[in-house]
Amino acid sequence: MLAYMNAIAIGMRRDSRPSFLTVPEVAERLRASVFTVRRRIKAGELSATRSGRRLLVLESDLAAYIARLPKA
Repeated sequence: MLAYMNAIAIGMRRDSRPSFLTVPEVAERLRASVFTVRRRIKAGELSATRSGRRLLVLESDLAAYIARLPKA
């Protein structure tokens, strides 16, 4: 059970495949616009991978980005 919870914490599914989010899903989680998320990706602040025309962000990359944000 602990291994499963650790996998969830780093953005992996139970079957060890990475879990990807679309740009609109990332925007929703960050409470930001899609345009802002795309700017962060273009600036290299947030890692993304292209699948055809779609940009996909690993959940673990999103978690790392959030951890780097300044604390308010």
